[in-house]
Amino acid sequence: MSTAERFHRKVMAGRPALREADRQRLVGLRPRDPSKRLYAGAHLLPVGAAHLADNDQGVITSVAFSPSLQHWIGLACWRADRSGSAKP
Repeated sequence: MSTAERFHRKVMAGRPALREADRQRLVGLRPRDPSKRLYAGAHLLPVGAAHLADNDQGVITSVAFSPSLQHWIGLACWRADRSGSAKP
């Protein structure tokens, strides 16, 4: 975030909770296999991780079929570090 420029909501953007590296972010999803469906409410886990709450990285909040893409797409609240190294 630039400190030289002033912009609307700058104070809010500087809140500690919004600067945490592992905070949840809203991300767009598409299935690796276009013939597969996404399901709202499904939890995101790292590939190969045990199905435990400790490994939970987020949840799919909404899904829809895209007629133009011909596959399902979704939105999720996803927790990862700023480098984006963890991939659901």
